[in-house]
Amino acid sequence: MEAETSSSSSKNRVRINNDYGFMDTILSWSIDDILNEELYKTQVDRIELSFKSVNNYIGSFVYPLLEETRAQLCSSMEVLQNAPFAKVNSIDNDKKFGRKFYNLNIGEWKNRFTLRTNEPYRILPGDVLILTDYKPETVNGLQRFARMWTFVSVVKTSEDEDLNLKVKVKASSDIDPELKYNKSLFLVFLTNISSNRRIWNALHMDGNLNIVNQVLTTSETAVAESCNCCSVSEMSRDDSSLERLLSNLNDYQKKAIHACLSGIRCSCTNNNSKIKLIWGPPGTGKTKTLATLLFALMKMKYRVLVCAPTNVAIKEIASRVVSIVKDSESGETFCSLGSFLLFGNNERLKVDGELVEEIYLDYRVQELTECFGSYKGLSSCLREMFHFLDGYELKRNYTGKFRGEFLSTALRLRRCISILFTHVNVDIVVYEKLYQNLVLLKKALDSFEDLLFQNGEYQSLCKERNECLEALKVARDSLVRFPFTKSFKDKAIRESCLQNASLLFCTVSGSYNLHSVAMKPLDILVIDEAAQLKECESLIAMKIEGIRHAILLGDECQLPSVVESTVSREVGFGRSLFERLSISGHPKQLLSMQHRMHPKISSFPNSYFYFNKILDAPNVQRIEYNKKYLPGKIFGPYSFINVAGGREEYDAAGRSRKNVAEVAVVTTIVKNLHKSWLAKREKLCIGIVSPYVAQVAAIQEKIGKIYDNDVEFTVNVKSIDGFQGGEQDVIILSTVRTNNRTPLDFVSSQQRTNVALTRARHCLWILGNERALSYNENVWKHIISDVKKRNCFFNAEEDEEFSKAILDARKDMDQFDDLLMTNSILFRNSRWKVNFSDKFLRSFKSLPSEHSKKLVINLLERLSNGLRPNKTRVQSLSNDSSEILKSFKIESRYLIFSIEIVRYSSYMQVLKIWDILPPNDLHKLAKRLGNVFATYTEDYISRCKEKGFYRQIEIPLTWPLSRNIQKLKNADNNKGNEGEKLVSVCEDRNEAEMSKFKEWLLLMKYCSNSDHEAIDLDLLPISLTEEQRRVIFYPRSTFLLGRFGTGKTTVLTTKMIRNQKLHHSAVELVYERSASALENCDKSQEICAETERPVLRQLFVTLSPELCQEVKCHVSRFERLLWEEGTSEASSSSVKDIHLPDSFLNVQFSSYPLVVTFRKFLMMLDLSLGRSYFERFKVAKNSSLGQGLVPWEAFLATKEVTYEKFDSSYWPHFNAQKIKNLGSYQVFTEIMTHIKGGIEATNTGKMSRKDYLTLSESRRSSLSGPKRDLIYDTFENYENMKMSKGEFDMADFVSDLHRRLRSSRYQGDLMHFVYIDEVQDLTMSQIALFKHICPNVEEGFIFCGDTAQTIGRGIDFRFQDVRALFYNKFTLESNKEKGLISDMFMLSENFRSKAEVLKLAQSIVELLFHFFPYSVDILKVETSLITGEAPYILLGNWIETIFGENGYKNVEFGANQAIVVRDNETREKILPLVGKKALVLTILECKGLEFEDVLLYNFLSTSPLKRQWGVIYQFMKEKHVFCASFDETKHNVLCSELKQLYVAVTRSKNRLWICEDKEEFSRPMIDYWKKKSLVQFMNQPNEAYYSMQSGIKEYFLEAMKNYSTNSHEWMERGIKLYNQNNYSMATMCFERAGDDYWLKKCKHAALIAM
Repeated sequence: MEAETSSSSSKNRVRINNDYGFMDTILSWSIDDILNEELYKTQVDRIELSFKSVNNYIGSFVYPLLEETRAQLCSSMEVLQNAPFAKVNSIDNDKKFGRKFYNLNIGEWKNRFTLRTNEPYRILPGDVLILTDYKPETVNGLQRFARMWTFVSVVKTSEDEDLNLKVKVKASSDIDPELKYNKSLFLVFLTNISSNRRIWNALHMDGNLNIVNQVLTTSETAVAESCNCCSVSEMSRDDSSLERLLSNLNDYQKKAIHACLSGIRCSCTNNNSKIKLIWGPPGTGKTKTLATLLFALMKMKYRVLVCAPTNVAIKEIASRVVSIVKDSESGETFCSLGSFLLFGNNERLKVDGELVEEIYLDYRVQELTECFGSYKGLSSCLREMFHFLDGYELKRNYTGKFRGEFLSTALRLRRCISILFTHVNVDIVVYEKLYQNLVLLKKALDSFEDLLFQNGEYQSLCKERNECLEALKVARDSLVRFPFTKSFKDKAIRESCLQNASLLFCTVSGSYNLHSVAMKPLDILVIDEAAQLKECESLIAMKIEGIRHAILLGDECQLPSVVESTVSREVGFGRSLFERLSISGHPKQLLSMQHRMHPKISSFPNSYFYFNKILDAPNVQRIEYNKKYLPGKIFGPYSFINVAGGREEYDAAGRSRKNVAEVAVVTTIVKNLHKSWLAKREKLCIGIVSPYVAQVAAIQEKIGKIYDNDVEFTVNVKSIDGFQGGEQDVIILSTVRTNNRTPLDFVSSQQRTNVALTRARHCLWILGNERALSYNENVWKHIISDVKKRNCFFNAEEDEEFSKAILDARKDMDQFDDLLMTNSILFRNSRWKVNFSDKFLRSFKSLPSEHSKKLVINLLERLSNGLRPNKTRVQSLSNDSSEILKSFKIESRYLIFSIEIVRYSSYMQVLKIWDILPPNDLHKLAKRLGNVFATYTEDYISRCKEKGFYRQIEIPLTWPLSRNIQKLKNADNNKGNEGEKLVSVCEDRNEAEMSKFKEWLLLMKYCSNSDHEAIDLDLLPISLTEEQRRVIFYPRSTFLLGRFGTGKTTVLTTKMIRNQKLHHSAVELVYERSASALENCDKSQEICAETERPVLRQLFVTLSPELCQEVKCHVSRFERLLWEEGTSEASSSSVKDIHLPDSFLNVQFSSYPLVVTFRKFLMMLDLSLGRSYFERFKVAKNSSLGQGLVPWEAFLATKEVTYEKFDSSYWPHFNAQKIKNLGSYQVFTEIMTHIKGGIEATNTGKMSRKDYLTLSESRRSSLSGPKRDLIYDTFENYENMKMSKGEFDMADFVSDLHRRLRSSRYQGDLMHFVYIDEVQDLTMSQIALFKHICPNVEEGFIFCGDTAQTIGRGIDFRFQDVRALFYNKFTLESNKEKGLISDMFMLSENFRSKAEVLKLAQSIVELLFHFFPYSVDILKVETSLITGEAPYILLGNWIETIFGENGYKNVEFGANQAIVVRDNETREKILPLVGKKALVLTILECKGLEFEDVLLYNFLSTSPLKRQWGVIYQFMKEKHVFCASFDETKHNVLCSELKQLYVAVTRSKNRLWICEDKEEFSRPMIDYWKKKSLVQFMNQPNEAYYSMQSGIKEYFLEAMKNYSTNSHEWMERGIKLYNQNNYSMATMCFERAGDDYWLKKCKHAALIAM
């Protein structure tokens, strides 16, 4: 960082802070700012292709750069758990620098090797870290707890005398000095932002604008300029080395060099700036061309800055140039490299021991410091040699001692001369004389040495000595005038090196340091890999003083710069300067001939990426270029190897993917290549590339250092990004991906794919999963199509060695779950199909060792191929079982299997693997299976016993489908075959799976007809009525109706638990497991509980999140009670605290019974059907489903069209003439319920206009044909508007699910029972989805609800509609014949509310049925055995009276009391008065909740109906009162209003107070209730009734006292509200409970939700 080179503290302060506010801005951000993707969204504008001024151009990058920095920090925070961290030993404020600067002494770094670079972390200036008093695992952890933390930026690093690391940092906030005594502190690394800071400074500093101005000129000017005044051939005539270099180039390369040199030379004459572009596709010799160009520029005496994006790239260029120079001066004594200088951070450059070390700045400074040092430097060596020769008397017989001392002294002198010749630019004028004198000195010393060791004549030796002394004297005199002799300090030498170099090499970011160096101006900027740089990053180098010309080399078809921020990427922040100029029409010199790739490799990239502009050079077309490293067509120059048996999985950090099957194929190929190489010993370079760093790491770990000792056989494993610019003889590309349900965005990048395909010289072998890669339209689909057309497509499983390697890898990784499947790589091509029971799979997992598992796998492999080892029948079995079952012994266990018959394209024998178990358990298994086999038909068993052979191999027999082989006997005489009564979806399911499902049904029927059905429900902490018991014990699918409080949910929960217990008993009966065996079973063993038996899949769906949580708790509690009855076994299916799966695919047994909200059900079904519906939305494509920075709630809130959004954002924009006689609620209801939500919509997505108009002929319809026509017009307008806005409604989502279910089979878990609560809030189309997940139509469905409680806007139907739907779409479509209509049960006894509240609720239902007879079901009048006081009507401003400043003191509601309001607007009005004295909830929020007392505030007064409530008088038939006639259009909202009112009043269990302050709107309903004597009145106290006030106050105080609550009840209420995402009210509850943890957690959740 800049501060490192400063010499004083005052100067440090200036330079540290002189970053134009960048670090201050970064450190001012909060965590919420960093996580906020829209922090700069409104300030980030598109970066255009043309600008009015330089300021506009440079300014366009400012906010995108800030946004990108935010995104980088955000990305780092997502992996805090893996970030490097260190303990802080001490902390002190550095007051010399400023208030927020601190010196830290830190300990050893942990997690050093967890970064993506695979390099150990080392703290550097520019690092941003978190200083905190604990090690956070997630970013939420920093916010959730009361912890100290602050962001810090590293300013400087150093080590003290004890090698302890010292770090100077700038903090975002002041740090309490007491912390170092009271708490442990940690530093956690986030990211380094030095490059961004340098870009920021380049954008803001004054500087050279020559190149910038040229960039902004029009493309026409650029095209018009041309020059031919300078020929490359003419330039090379006087330089043989340059001529030799040019002779090795092709015409396209020479043309590019000529264009650059001639253009620059002419522009220098004209005093103009020039930009030249060289487009270098892969293998076209771009680096070779550049090295020659740089050599030519050096010869032309230009000062050139050479830059590249990375250290690897700049080191490669520098190496090429150094090689050229050394080759050109191979005959010289010394090779002068003083014209070349490479500088940068050696920690990243890694030049030690490499060719470029001699031109590296730090190395050069070190060498020159030694050369000009006072001790053993050049001056000292000259002096020492002079004194030695001058003071030593030569004799005729000189001794060996003289020779030795001379050699020692000469060696040191020659080294200093060599350093000087190598590291000082010979073109320096002041150096020229010294150089000549040192050359003469070296010759004199060489001559003297030759004579000395050849026993030359004495006179000649004396003469040579005198010449040496003279040369030494002259050299000493010229050295005195050389600048380094006056000051040989590090800084002076460093500045001199930078001043005098002709070619300077560095990264673009590193060039920033040249802005602070006083040196002779540079002439030309050359940027290699320019297409990999952000445009604004190029400005760092472009603005360096003196630069007038630029040469950019790159290829926009290869990898661009990396941009983390979606916002910045979309506005063009990642665009390079090379790309800008290309788009603007700036001429490019295309290198059109590739010398790298075999033509079969170059064919696809050339046609797909470069439109056949690239020619294959003669060298790659020669026969000898076609290398055959391994035998077989699969190992030709170009192959795609389909690895279908792999499985992608995330690494431990969860950020990158790997595929062990592809790792196995890679290692097999490399092993075979090495074996083949050993026979030939020809140099072979292999590159293994993958887009994923996790795969790179997995391959590196597998290969290890096996091949490190073979110098001629090299294996390099890198990511695609790390291989750009590289090439190898053989490239093996591992694509990893196998899942076509998730996007391939990263892998399918065209630029990344281009790089991967163009690294190989002779052979390119691609490993991938054909199905996953070609599933969507992308570059890989074209690649696979291309390889198939060219017959280069091969299947890995067809190669025996590959297949074995994949299988072994899966075994080693314990991926047996995928192997033990019918279509796994193990059995896919075997003679016998193999089906596995769940019991076997669980027993297999519990095998004690990997060795045992491999033995089992090997045996299964042999059996599937028809081999039958010496077999033994299972002993001690019943006759029936022994004839079917077979066993093989494996160690101390027996593998039990039989032959079964399944239906594929024909009936076929398959192997059914039942179990693997010890001998003692054989008898129990045989008995259990005996019961199963007893259900098989005799014909079926007979065919199972038949055998077929081919030689010594047993082969499966087949029969045509016309044989109609029946497997199961009928369950009883009155019921048809169970297999024929499953829904149609089952016909497409795997036969073995459906066989298992039918077997389960038979077991349940058998148990239900036995005494084992007796489940003691009296153990449950509830009292069941007779009508509830009838529903619970009813064996068929059911419809359950009941008003609030009648125990509908309790009935569903109890029925579900009963089925769970019944299932348990059925399995116990069949398995013959005794209670004593259970008691001896270790609960911790996986073989216990549900993991030992078939799982019962039950699904409970409800709309309310709160009710969902309540049901989970009840299920957990009920299960414990029932299981404690007769066994020590705890329910393994307890749903409490179980993480819900994301889909219905392979749900864990422990997750059942599943209790989910309907929205969660839709999401799970969505992800079970492949690509999610939401991936089509732009915001969803940039985030992970269900996770990441854009939670589902926020996404749905912004994109989903609810009634509220329809009414506010759509309705005002419709044709006013057409909708003047329509209501928004009425139209929305018609759209959602009928047009898009009706049963017809399940097939077509919507009801046609014709069909919709025919609804007017129905007796239920109150809408005329013309009115429906207008509604349909409005619907079409709505659809168009919605599409243009990129929004959706729930009907769109449901329609898409139906479409996918029609086009592809549902592959998720099949449910045995489905319980649907609150069905009244679902449309027909939504309900129809359930038929796809449960084949058990006859017994498996329970629909429950109350249409009087429908508060979902857009829902309008009765239970009769649901019943008809079930009959037509479930029953008939499953049986293909008419069936029985399931019974409908009604619950009438209310257990929640007092009789007086029930009567009020019933009065609302009467109004509903009168005005909207088809919107509600008529049930029995509810009864309650509990009586109490009638609801109170409170007219006037009672909120002010009770809670106001002058209101009743000490009146506070408890946790079981609430104020219920219509909406948030009403709540916001009264919250200032109520404060924290009571819960205030909207009707929607309190649905599913219940309270002892409820104060319903201003529901009628705030109703949109206003005076239209007067229609109630029509029902009352009060002729003397004004009576509004009922008009369905005018009063269409009345239905919804009455249902909401019903929900509101039924939240009360005891007292109900209805408070209204606008009597004119509320009077009709109040009069209605008064007429029916359902309410009593409490007038608002005033002066006239002052005497009453104390009594009323006492009334409320008594009410509060009766239901006063403790902290535990406030906690319970708070958690319920928290689970409903009602954070504001939950916060109040936690405050009343005094729970700090939940309070902070709730506040944090509220912030996230905002």
